[in-house]
Amino acid sequence: MKEIARNEGNNQLNIRKTEVVFLLAFFVYMSANILDLTAVAFGQGNDRVSLINIFTKMARYVAYILLAFKVICSNIYNRKWIKLFLDVSCVIAISFLGSFNKTIIFYLLIFIAACNVEENYIIKISCAVQSVILFVCVIGSRIGVIKDYVRQDGGRIRHFLGFSWTTTGAILFVFILLQYIYLKKGKLSIWEDIIALGISLYLYKMTNSRFAFLISIITIIIFAIYRLNVNNGRFIQKLKGVFIASPVVVAIFAILLHAFYNPQNTIYFQLNKLLSGRLALGQNAMSEYGISLFGKDIEWIGFNMKETLRGTYNYVDCSYVKILLDHGILFLGIVLLAYAYMLKKSIQKKQYYYTWILMIIMIFCITEPRLFDITFNPFIVLTLAGQKSIVDKNVKRGMGDAREYAKK
Repeated sequence: MKEIARNEGNNQLNIRKTEVVFLLAFFVYMSANILDLTAVAFGQGNDRVSLINIFTKMARYVAYILLAFKVICSNIYNRKWIKLFLDVSCVIAISFLGSFNKTIIFYLLIFIAACNVEENYIIKISCAVQSVILFVCVIGSRIGVIKDYVRQDGGRIRHFLGFSWTTTGAILFVFILLQYIYLKKGKLSIWEDIIALGISLYLYKMTNSRFAFLISIITIIIFAIYRLNVNNGRFIQKLKGVFIASPVVVAIFAILLHAFYNPQNTIYFQLNKLLSGRLALGQNAMSEYGISLFGKDIEWIGFNMKETLRGTYNYVDCSYVKILLDHGILFLGIVLLAYAYMLKKSIQKKQYYYTWILMIIMIFCITEPRLFDITFNPFIVLTLAGQKSIVDKNVKRGMGDAREYAKK
């Protein structure tokens, strides 16, 4: 019995140590990625790499090394999860061959390394990094320390606020707000609502980011109602199946919305105009590149801070359409299953605030490519985070090393 107790204690200590390694790696990774979004890191444009870009690239590779170390040192090996890992890895590997996008390989490493890491710690790290960089960029741009580019889009005057694109700050705030709500378990005070509303209004005034502002307001309203409603769970429990199936429903809706865009239809025309031409761009991309099982290597061309293009503008903002074209049907299916799993887990744990957060993200990503973008949206990392049961029970009881058990 003493031997078993000692093994259990060693396992818990090991998890705590490797958890620190993951959080350090995640902090470095998030800091590097968000710094790349700033005007300072942007340098002179896409044709010239700044010193900060070199630094952030090196920092990311340090993070990857730490993440790999965490995976190796963690007892997260058993037959069930190895089989799942191999199945998902096969799809990702084939998708990589189709799209040549290294990001999905590194994301897989992050997801596996997140096993046995407390969900709240991940969100705290992300929320803190995003908040600090957003604050520094906005204040720095207003006092002249960081260049504040200004774009005139028709009659709209849009400030970049220290970032490389005008909507970046507003979109970051949407996810900061969602993370803060997650940490507060959905219960914001009236004063917190007022502060969030004030920040949203300021960012809207400066950047004219309409949909980010709308989502911020909807989020504040939803959780103001959540705070007052004592029966939040009853509605979700009754429609549990609908909520779990919602990622597939939203994806189909978003893809069909773009696929059947018709500029001759008055409603479609006005909606496309309201969405700054996103529907037309999505339909054009699907027509030009087609839909495949494993995706394609597509060069997305969009505006940068200097308003220059390297070709014809073709960037697609809809997450569902972009993932479908970049990585294919099977990979999109994996992403949707991940969201369905997180929704199921949130309902089982009665974390109904988390259920609503995921629903808001899925709706927001109809017009934003952030459904599978850890830099903005760290919630996708929570797919495997907190999986304390990932180690086989026999291993937990001290009946052998996890790696040995995996061979059985």
